[in-house]
Amino acid sequence: MLIVGYQEWMDRVALDLQSENPVIECPICHDHFWPGCDECDFEGEFNALDAPERVIEGLLSKKTYQEQVIADLKTWCAYTRQDFLMVVGPFIQNSRGVRVK
Repeated sequence: MLIVGYQEWMDRVALDLQSENPVIECPICHDHFWPGCDECDFEGEFNALDAPERVIEGLLSKKTYQEQVIADLKTWCAYTRQDFLMVVGPFIQNSRGVRVK
């Protein structure tokens, strides 16, 4: 399985957010279990183009990229019946900057 690099993934996600303008759940309300906040005008969600920059930065963060790749690898390993830890291990080590010998 080929894993797309972080920069290419980030470019694709940013382009999708701009072109599709999806509804995004407000992370401030969601994380604190509030019914609404000033960020989302008490609606609990907003469109991507109206989202605050810090929300968009969170969607494009390296952590989000790593979580998405790991979820994709888990699905792929279940489908191909490969050992998940053997497949995900090198990705995690490379993303942390640890070189595999």
